[in-house]
Order: sequence, then C-alpha cells, then structure tokens
Amino acid sequence: MATLTLTPEYLPLRPSRSVPQGVSASSDSITRRGIQSRQRFYEASAALRSYPDPIVLDYSRVFSNLIPTINAIGLLLDRPEGWNGYDVAAPDWHAIERAKIWVATLFAEVLLSERAWIQPQVSSGRNGEILLEWWKGDRNLEVYIEIDRVESLQTLASDPDADIIDADASRGIVRAEIWQWLNND
Repeated sequence: MATLTLTPEYLPLRPSRSVPQGVSASSDSITRRGIQSRQRFYEASAALRSYPDPIVLDYSRVFSNLIPTINAIGLLLDRPEGWNGYDVAAPDWHAIERAKIWVATLFAEVLLSERAWIQPQVSSGRNGEILLEWWKGDRNLEVYIEIDRVESLQTLASDPDADIIDADASRGIVRAEIWQWLNND
C-alpha cells in the first residue's frame, strides 16, 4: 500500500506560535503617529476644522461638491461617435479616467488652499478629449484633457483683444495659478 507524503508546500496553513499575538509597542506607536499625523493635517485646514471628528471624517460631506462633476464626466461614456450630429469622435475612455483624476486632484488642492470650489461645465471635444469649463465674472477657464496631456486656456470676456493664455495644466503649480487667476486672487 502506498503512503501519501505531503511536502511543506502542500501542507495546510496553520497559525504559528512564533507569530506575535496582540499589539506590539512599535505597532501601537506607529498607529498613534498615524492618528496624530491625520489630526495635524485636518487641523491645518480651516475648511476641514468644522468637522466634529477629523479621524472619523464624513467624506461624503467633504466631497459632495465634487460628486456631480465626477458623475458628469463619467456620463460622457454614453456619447457615441457623432453624438452632436457632426463628425466628432466619441469621448475617449482614457481621457475620461484622466479627467476624473485631474479634477479630483484640483478639488483637493482647492479645498486645502481654502478657496471656494466652482462647479465646471463638462463636455467633450471633437477628438474625444474632455472639456471642463469654469466662468467667474468675465474670466473663463477651459481645461482640455486628453490621454497624454492637459491644457488650459484663460480668456477675459470683457476684453476680446486680450491674449489667450495657455498652459500645461498637468502640474500642480499650474493648477494653483489658473485657479488663482480664475478667482482673481
């Protein structure tokens, strides 16, 4: 009669007595440092200080102003080629995903800078790029998001002869500058 021998890689996993049980002093210290770090982060922002417990932050309240924009960007997936009656591409899936990430990053930066968030108009362009557009007074900010680039255009409605300012809006410093320009800060 043959015997079956199990090699170590086929043995069922069993708890080892050598694995420490409970919480070690170093684990407890790391946890406390993580909590303190989050507390300092939320205490640093006046916009977040109004929440009762920064550790148990109600993210739905913080991000409720961003959700309509993310949803509107996601709905662009429903647009087929020629969606506007002309020869236009359907919005590009990769550009849609990049637009969601870009606008969420901008939103977080605006929140941390304690400026007010303005809901953009959301659309798509003829080549499948995503267009986000903000108006404040006579200032117009357009952001075109493609798979491999993010470009912004700044215009003044009150001065049609003014130069159009364009920039690579993929960088944080540029996002801060264009938001500051929009808000006339």
